[in-house]
Amino acid sequence: VAIFAFGLSLQYYSPQTGWVPFQTGLYYFPPGTYLTLVTPHRASWYVNGTQVTGLNGDKTAVIYINGPTSITLIRDYYVSVFASPRWAGMVSPKSGWYTAGTVITFNETPTSSKYQFAGWTGTYTSYSQSFNATVTRDITEIANYFRV
Repeated sequence: VAIFAFGLSLQYYSPQTGWVPFQTGLYYFPPGTYLTLVTPHRASWYVNGTQVTGLNGDKTAVIYINGPTSITLIRDYYVSVFASPRWAGMVSPKSGWYTAGTVITFNETPTSSKYQFAGWTGTYTSYSQSFNATVTRDITEIANYFRV
């Protein structure tokens, strides 16, 4: 089993030894092994390139090992997007959790002719109405407007 974990400490459960910590690397589990994948933070598990989740969409998943398997854990980050003042414009994307590596397009549209877009501030700075950023951490972006 090849396990890739980015920015998280991980453990697997073995009936013989209990919870065992592991790092990114190659591990051998005999065919027929069930692994319980548990994350201490919001993250997404990918097994052989397919995202897996547990019951009710939680971040715990049980997988069955029946041959060569690649397990990747990628952290989710929170992206907050606001307009200031809030009635001066519409912004996207919606605030929420995004998986690391996701490319997000921040976009603003003024909602009143009384306001003009001044620029984005926060984690990143931009003076364009729209810009892209790759999620590698929590992000806060504010579309700032001034009264004309």
